[in-house]
Formats: sequence, C-alpha cells, structure tokens
Amino acid sequence: MRYGVYTLGKKNLESFEKKLPQYVFDNQKKRGFFTIGAVDPKGNLIGITQFYIGLLKNGEFVSDIIYIYVDENFRGTGVAERMIWKSHNIIKKSGVKKSLVFLKDNLNEKMYIKEFFENNGYLFMKVENGIINEIFDFPKKITSRKIEQGVCWVDI
Repeated sequence: MRYGVYTLGKKNLESFEKKLPQYVFDNQKKRGFFTIGAVDPKGNLIGITQFYIGLLKNGEFVSDIIYIYVDENFRGTGVAERMIWKSHNIIKKSGVKKSLVFLKDNLNEKMYIKEFFENNGYLFMKVENGIINEIFDFPKKITSRKIEQGVCWVDI
C-alpha cells in the first residue's frame, strides 16, 4: 500500500475529530508538540502520531510519543511503523538522543501496544520519576507504579 507521511496542522485533524481524544487537539496549540499523519493516495488521513520535544531542567532534550492512531481499515499494513520511523527522524534531527513512551497499566491493549513499541526499538524499564514529573508536571508525591516507561535511543 502506498501512502505519504506529513506534518499536520490543526485543520488536517478535522477528519479524525470523532476518533481522537480532545487532548490531541489541545496539544496542537502548545509549543513543543508535533503531529504527523499518514495519508493515502487519495489524500485521506489514515493515521496520526503526536510527540513532544522539550528541555528538562538538567539541560537534556527529551522526546515523548504522546499518541498514535491508525484507522482500523489500515491496521497491520505498516502505517504505524512508518509514522514512528518518521517521528524518530524528526526527533533525531532536533538533536534529541532518546524518545520516550509511557504506557498506563489500565490500557486494554497494553500488551499489543508494548509489543509494537518493542518491535520499533523501545526498551521498557522502571519509570524515571524525575523525567515523568517534569514532562507531565506531576506533583512529586505521585508515584508512577501504574506506568511503564519505554526508551528508544534515536541517535544510534
């Protein structure tokens, strides 16, 4: 199947309005958030990936894959893998050494999603509380026992 992967603006997401959570649209307005989409030959949006690139207090740049979605009709065709590859290229060109993903325990499809990220270079480990607190602006008392952290070094 042929499709292109492009950077998206808020207007491009309108066709997915009922399929995406509100925070994906809200993030489009915020600094440091990037959204890329996969588009079929007819120009239809068939998938999106949203990620964040920011600076931690220690001066390290970090990226976080916030959201990934592929239309049900195109799942299993390599669309998600291509979007992750494109995201990693953008992240690497931005001078970021590693991409993070945080998976919540309450995800219904967590094993499938975790396997997807592992197949795309992510290693899962104990959450680095300092990083998750900075990225998500959590109070320091919140523990992250119900979250797993995946790390992919994109500069290798």
